[in-house]
Amino acid sequence: MEALNTMNVCHRTTVGLGLALLAAYTLAHAQPPQPNYDAEAKAATAALAAGELGSAARHARSAAAAAAQTGDRAKALDLLARAESAADNKADALAAYAFVQALVPASYALSENVVNYAPALCRAVGAPALIAAVEALARGVAALEATVPQALVGIAYLGYHRTKDYATEKELCGEVLKRYPKDRPACARANHYTGCALLAEGQYEQAYATFRANAKDYGDQRGVAANSLHMIVWGLSQHEKKPQEALAAVAAVFESFPDQAWVLDLDAPLAVQSARQVDDKDAALGQLQRLVDLCQAPNALVRLCADMANLCTDLGRFAEARTLLEKGETADRNPRALAEAWERLDDKAFDREDADEGLRIVRRRIGREKLDDAERIARALVEASPGKALSHVALGDVHRTRRDDETAEREYRRALTLDAGQPEAHFGVAIVYERTGREELAWRKWDSFLARAHDDSRALAVRHGWVIGDSEKLSLPRGRRSSPAFSPDGRRLAYSKQNGNHWDLCALDLATVQETLVAKCPDDAKGYHVPVWTPDGWSLVFDVDFGWPNTDLLIVPADGSAAPKPFLPDVTKSYNARFTLDGKQVTFAGPDNSVWIADADGRNPKQLIHKLPWGEMVGLSTPQLLPDGERLLCSASRDQGETYDLYAVELAEPGKYSLLATGDYQIRYALLSPNARSLVFARSDAWHKKEDKRHLWIMPADGNATPQKLVDGTFEWEAPAAWSPDGRKIVYATKAGGEGGLRAGGRLMSSNEIHVLTLAGLPSRSVGLQLSAGDRGIVARVTCRANETIQVVGSYQAFDAAGVNKITSGTLTKQPLSLRPQEVVEWPVVLNGEDAMIVKVTAVTDGGERVVRLASVRK
Repeated sequence: MEALNTMNVCHRTTVGLGLALLAAYTLAHAQPPQPNYDAEAKAATAALAAGELGSAARHARSAAAAAAQTGDRAKALDLLARAESAADNKADALAAYAFVQALVPASYALSENVVNYAPALCRAVGAPALIAAVEALARGVAALEATVPQALVGIAYLGYHRTKDYATEKELCGEVLKRYPKDRPACARANHYTGCALLAEGQYEQAYATFRANAKDYGDQRGVAANSLHMIVWGLSQHEKKPQEALAAVAAVFESFPDQAWVLDLDAPLAVQSARQVDDKDAALGQLQRLVDLCQAPNALVRLCADMANLCTDLGRFAEARTLLEKGETADRNPRALAEAWERLDDKAFDREDADEGLRIVRRRIGREKLDDAERIARALVEASPGKALSHVALGDVHRTRRDDETAEREYRRALTLDAGQPEAHFGVAIVYERTGREELAWRKWDSFLARAHDDSRALAVRHGWVIGDSEKLSLPRGRRSSPAFSPDGRRLAYSKQNGNHWDLCALDLATVQETLVAKCPDDAKGYHVPVWTPDGWSLVFDVDFGWPNTDLLIVPADGSAAPKPFLPDVTKSYNARFTLDGKQVTFAGPDNSVWIADADGRNPKQLIHKLPWGEMVGLSTPQLLPDGERLLCSASRDQGETYDLYAVELAEPGKYSLLATGDYQIRYALLSPNARSLVFARSDAWHKKEDKRHLWIMPADGNATPQKLVDGTFEWEAPAAWSPDGRKIVYATKAGGEGGLRAGGRLMSSNEIHVLTLAGLPSRSVGLQLSAGDRGIVARVTCRANETIQVVGSYQAFDAAGVNKITSGTLTKQPLSLRPQEVVEWPVVLNGEDAMIVKVTAVTDGGERVVRLASVRK
């Protein structure tokens, strides 16, 4: 027993010793507690405000080391730079700014301190001291160590070049090339900035050689390499004034880097500027035409075409100028540059005897709100060619734009007296009839236009009721507004309004133009966005943004009588609510791009789609249930937000969908019209194109026709447009600081505005009727557009070429024909050799709707 007790004691001693050794080992090798970014950044900010610079620097360093995200790290380094700068530690401050510059693109607000303060520090810190400070700051922080070369080369240009210390700039770039030869992006930039320093010193040939070598040796760094060739263009055209050589250098850029649109945008105007300085204009224009043929960048193409057209106009080569401008219009960019070039050409080449071209000139002037110019030109047309119908159409367009409907109607009637088949006159007078409440007369004129129109896009607009009949800019106090939405009774608008750094929720009485604050955004949120009215018109549902993806849906009384409260207490991270057309339910986007539906009061939420099944989704916009209850309309991205497409997704099987609109664009905020037959949406270029142009487009909801641009311009991105309850108006908000213009007449828009478009054209009906020429007459294609089965009967009448004398008539159905939703039938109208030239087909539904179409017979 004694031996056993001794063994137990020894065992307990051994175990205790082992535990002690383990504890000691753990203590010796324990990792120090990791700093918390939020706590350290908050402490650094507080210390900086209190003037405790040493403490601020320590906490900022800890925050930079702890940050997991680049943006957070850059903020911490910015704090560090400010603390070190205040403490007069210039090298350390500049090192921190160098990393901020490397981590954050120059367009970000955070880098403003770098731009403002780094140059002053550069004047006091030499290259060796900066390199030592940068490497010391990065030591032990892997994310910073990898960024050292970019930090050094960036500050070389941003700091030393801006202070004209070209020697230190070259020295620092040389050190980067020597120390980090495997970092190709940094070395390409170092070579480029060395060339920039040489160019600034006037060492042109050495600079050009450096740029050419950089473009050749680092061609895989496309942006920097293209920029190097651009700097040769800049040196030749702006420094040495060698236009012929500059033109050749531009051609080298266009040939070698057609994918670098931003560089082509820079060089296009330089090319035309150089061409103007060349004595041999034929040769210069030939070189410019080659650039036009090579150009794959839309903005650069427009700039080239517009500037080159101006040159041709100045040289009296009007036909070439016109051809260039027509080509530029195909790029769908920079309408102002093209409009100004057209005006320059029109002023010099206008022929008062050419009514066709005169009408185009008048409409271009109307589009730029130059109504006095437009009227002067139109009156000159009438004076020179009073017997031409288009002269009176031009004058009618001017009066219609001035809202002088009586005078406009008189001019259109004169045009029809001169030429009863003139489609432009039928088009213009139809708009006047609609505006003055004579709908039956308007419909007849729309039918007459369709029977004679050669413009497929305008014919489509007429058939769907998308013609812009009027445009009104609301007279509002200055301010930035977005996401306008009509109330269910059409008498009010709701929208977001910027208030400093926040967005509040406001409402506008359209009759009194009285704006009221509905809900003020709290300080802990960024803003209230994308309001929608509840079906009863008493409340507004809207997004509250705490910083993506932290969003929620709130509801508030529309009169602001109570504070906002959660609309969906059981669902977080919800946004973009849309009520169904019957007003019984509401759809919305939820966490991780899921799609949900709830009762109209927000109760009983349930998930419709867990996640759209293709690719890595980074965004989902305005999901909306289609009237059949089986499909979901939504915009979504399949390429990490580079582009957004428009889909109709099958709810029963989300892997099945119809692609309604796609392309190298961002298509977002699609909204179904109240009759469910049209879609309006915002479209901008793909993210990589860095374009800020956002246009409004419209298309049939079934996707059976090509989308049409409704309005050119720049718009607020958050839900820029909305339908009126009757579907005859669209309200939209322009972008603050942006500009644009209506595509077909109307007024040029400026910033901070809300516009209301009134749509014209044939109203959407439950039956569609299209006519096409057949071998022995006409084929009528009848489509059921209703959501239920309808009964249709058809008849026809045939007339002579003047459309006056009836030759024959007949019925197309022996009894009413039943058509199911979306069903299509064809009725042949056989004329058996009669001398008919115009056929009128009428379809009448059991609900009393009457649709009439005219068509010319093919002989």
